[in-house]
Amino acid sequence: MNTIMQVKRITVSLPVETYYLLAQHTQDRTTSKFVAQAIEEKLLKMPRGKSDVDEFLSLRDCLPKVGASQIKKAISRGRR
Repeated sequence: MNTIMQVKRITVSLPVETYYLLAQHTQDRTTSKFVAQAIEEKLLKMPRGKSDVDEFLSLRDCLPKVGASQIKKAISRGRR
């Protein structure tokens, strides 16, 4: 199966020494892949914030309590 990955082009500035090290360890066609993998590895090691689900669930504390019957009524009114 052949999948196409969407990419976003960016421009970065590197110290000259870093650029030369990168050029020594990659070929022209592999530099982007090398940089992408290095960034991904770094990001995966970083602590993550709350998950989307946790953030959604934490909203319950800020919102008024609403019963199921009130929710159903609101849904049916919106479908008219």
